[in-house]
Amino acid sequence: MEVSYRGQTVGQIQVEVQDDGVRFVAECRVQTNDILRLYGLRDGCAPLRIDVAEPVGDSLRVQRTLSWYALRTAGYTADSLPTRYVLDTGEGSELAESRPAVTGDVKLDALIMNGVVRCQPEDGGFCIQAPFAAGQACPLAFALTACTVADGQAVLHVRRKSVPFQAGR
Repeated sequence: MEVSYRGQTVGQIQVEVQDDGVRFVAECRVQTNDILRLYGLRDGCAPLRIDVAEPVGDSLRVQRTLSWYALRTAGYTADSLPTRYVLDTGEGSELAESRPAVTGDVKLDALIMNGVVRCQPEDGGFCIQAPFAAGQACPLAFALTACTVADGQAVLHVRRKSVPFQAGR
Protein backbone atom coordinates (compact mmCIF):
# COMPACT_ATOMS: atom_id res chain seq x y z
CA MET A 1 0.00 0.00 0.00
CA GLU A 2 1.04 3.60 -0.54
CA VAL A 3 2.01 6.16 2.09
CA SER A 4 1.28 9.82 1.36
CA TYR A 5 2.56 13.12 2.71
CA ARG A 6 0.75 16.36 1.89
CA GLY A 7 -1.22 14.62 -0.84
CA GLN A 8 1.80 13.07 -2.59
CA THR A 9 2.82 9.40 -2.57
CA VAL A 10 6.16 9.18 -0.76
CA GLY A 11 6.56 5.51 0.03
CA GLN A 12 5.13 2.07 0.65
CA ILE A 13 3.88 0.19 3.69
CA GLN A 14 3.59 -3.53 4.28
CA VAL A 15 0.84 -4.60 6.66
CA GLU A 16 1.11 -8.12 8.03
CA VAL A 17 -1.62 -9.64 10.22
CA GLN A 18 -0.03 -11.86 12.88
CA ASP A 19 -1.33 -13.93 15.79
CA ASP A 20 -0.33 -11.28 18.35
CA GLY A 21 -1.31 -8.18 16.34
CA VAL A 22 -0.47 -6.36 13.13
CA ARG A 23 3.04 -5.55 11.93
CA PHE A 24 3.53 -2.32 9.98
CA VAL A 25 6.73 -1.70 7.99
CA ALA A 26 6.94 1.53 5.99
CA GLU A 27 9.74 3.09 3.98
CA CYS A 28 9.35 6.65 2.69
CA ARG A 29 11.41 9.35 1.02
CA VAL A 30 10.55 12.82 2.29
CA GLN A 31 12.57 16.04 2.44
CA THR A 32 11.50 17.81 5.65
CA ASN A 33 12.80 18.93 9.01
CA ASP A 34 9.48 18.09 10.69
CA ILE A 35 9.06 15.15 13.03
CA LEU A 36 6.61 12.93 11.17
CA ARG A 37 4.38 10.18 12.50
CA LEU A 38 2.79 7.41 10.49
CA TYR A 39 -1.00 7.25 10.77
CA GLY A 40 -3.47 4.70 9.49
CA LEU A 41 -6.81 6.14 8.39
CA ARG A 42 -10.23 4.60 7.89
CA ASP A 43 -13.51 6.46 7.35
CA GLY A 44 -15.55 6.66 10.54
CA CYS A 45 -12.59 5.87 12.81
CA ALA A 46 -10.15 8.04 14.68
CA PRO A 47 -6.67 8.14 13.11
CA LEU A 48 -4.46 5.26 14.24
CA ARG A 49 -1.06 6.60 15.27
CA ILE A 50 1.37 3.83 14.41
CA ASP A 51 4.77 5.33 15.28
CA VAL A 52 7.28 8.11 14.67
CA ALA A 53 9.15 7.78 11.38
CA GLU A 54 12.89 7.43 12.00
CA PRO A 55 15.62 8.50 9.58
CA VAL A 56 17.54 5.58 8.07
CA GLY A 57 20.02 6.67 5.42
CA ASP A 58 18.17 8.99 3.04
CA SER A 59 14.70 7.73 3.91
CA LEU A 60 12.25 7.54 6.81
CA ARG A 61 11.31 4.15 8.21
CA VAL A 62 8.67 2.78 10.57
CA GLN A 63 8.69 -0.77 11.97
CA ARG A 64 6.07 -1.47 14.59
CA THR A 65 3.79 -4.26 15.72
CA LEU A 66 0.57 -3.15 17.41
CA SER A 67 -1.13 -5.72 19.63
CA TRP A 68 -4.74 -6.70 19.03
CA TYR A 69 -5.61 -5.04 22.34
CA ALA A 70 -4.05 -1.74 21.23
CA LEU A 71 -5.84 -1.95 17.88
CA ARG A 72 -9.23 -2.73 19.49
CA THR A 73 -8.75 0.13 21.94
CA ALA A 74 -8.25 2.45 18.96
CA GLY A 75 -11.36 1.05 17.25
CA TYR A 76 -9.73 -1.29 14.72
CA THR A 77 -10.13 -5.04 14.18
CA ALA A 78 -8.77 -7.61 11.73
CA ASP A 79 -11.78 -6.83 9.51
CA SER A 80 -11.46 -3.06 9.81
CA LEU A 81 -7.80 -2.10 9.48
CA PRO A 82 -6.80 1.28 8.05
CA THR A 83 -7.44 1.70 4.33
CA ARG A 84 -4.85 4.44 3.75
CA TYR A 85 -1.66 5.65 5.41
CA VAL A 86 -0.17 9.13 5.80
CA LEU A 87 2.86 10.79 7.31
CA ASP A 88 1.89 13.84 9.33
CA THR A 89 3.10 16.05 12.16
CA GLY A 90 -0.16 15.35 13.97
CA GLU A 91 -1.88 18.61 13.03
CA GLY A 92 -2.36 18.10 9.29
CA SER A 93 -5.51 18.49 7.24
CA GLU A 94 -5.55 14.80 6.26
CA LEU A 95 -5.94 13.88 9.93
CA ALA A 96 -8.51 16.59 10.63
CA GLU A 97 -10.65 15.40 7.71
CA SER A 98 -10.57 11.80 8.97
CA ARG A 99 -11.65 12.50 12.55
CA PRO A 100 -15.13 11.29 13.43
CA ALA A 101 -17.81 13.78 14.36
CA VAL A 102 -17.65 14.80 18.01
CA THR A 103 -20.43 14.26 20.53
CA GLY A 104 -20.27 17.56 22.40
CA ASP A 105 -19.39 15.77 25.67
CA VAL A 106 -15.94 16.82 26.90
CA LYS A 107 -14.93 13.41 28.30
CA LEU A 108 -16.22 11.42 25.32
CA ASP A 109 -14.67 13.83 22.81
CA ALA A 110 -11.27 13.57 24.55
CA LEU A 111 -11.41 9.76 24.39
CA ILE A 112 -12.40 9.89 20.70
CA MET A 113 -9.73 12.43 19.71
CA ASN A 114 -7.03 10.47 21.54
CA GLY A 115 -8.06 7.25 19.81
CA VAL A 116 -8.94 5.53 23.10
CA VAL A 117 -12.48 4.66 21.98
CA ARG A 118 -14.08 4.05 18.61
CA CYS A 119 -16.83 6.43 17.50
CA GLN A 120 -19.11 5.89 14.54
CA PRO A 121 -22.00 8.09 13.48
CA GLU A 122 -25.40 6.41 13.40
CA ASP A 123 -28.96 7.60 12.87
CA GLY A 124 -29.71 10.27 15.45
CA GLY A 125 -26.33 10.18 17.19
CA PHE A 126 -23.18 8.16 17.71
CA CYS A 127 -22.09 4.66 18.68
CA ILE A 128 -19.03 4.63 20.95
CA GLN A 129 -17.17 1.39 21.70
CA ALA A 130 -14.29 0.45 23.97
CA PRO A 131 -12.74 -2.89 24.94
CA PHE A 132 -14.24 -4.34 28.12
CA ALA A 133 -13.01 -7.15 30.34
CA ALA A 134 -14.19 -7.88 33.88
CA GLY A 135 -11.65 -6.76 36.45
CA GLN A 136 -9.80 -4.43 34.04
CA ALA A 137 -10.01 -0.67 33.57
CA CYS A 138 -12.47 0.49 30.92
CA PRO A 139 -12.18 3.93 29.27
CA LEU A 140 -15.98 4.26 29.46
CA ALA A 141 -16.13 3.50 33.21
CA PHE A 142 -17.75 6.89 33.93
CA ALA A 143 -20.64 5.93 31.60
CA LEU A 144 -20.69 2.17 32.13
CA THR A 145 -24.21 2.10 33.56
CA ALA A 146 -25.47 3.49 30.23
CA CYS A 147 -23.49 0.94 28.17
CA THR A 148 -24.32 -2.50 26.92
CA VAL A 149 -21.55 -5.08 27.09
CA ALA A 150 -21.16 -7.80 24.47
CA ASP A 151 -18.27 -9.68 22.88
CA GLY A 152 -15.64 -7.89 24.96
CA GLN A 153 -16.90 -4.41 24.03
CA ALA A 154 -18.65 -1.73 26.09
CA VAL A 155 -21.06 0.01 23.70
CA LEU A 156 -22.60 3.42 24.35
CA HIS A 157 -25.27 4.86 22.06
CA VAL A 158 -25.32 8.66 22.33
CA ARG A 159 -28.35 10.49 20.98
CA ARG A 160 -28.36 14.11 19.88
CA LYS A 161 -30.53 16.26 22.14
CA SER A 162 -32.91 17.15 19.31
CA VAL A 163 -33.61 13.46 18.67
CA PRO A 164 -35.74 11.60 21.23
CA PHE A 165 -34.16 8.54 22.84
CA GLN A 166 -35.14 5.36 21.03
CA ALA A 167 -35.56 2.34 23.28
CA GLY A 168 -34.25 -1.00 22.10
CA ARG A 169 -30.86 0.28 21.02
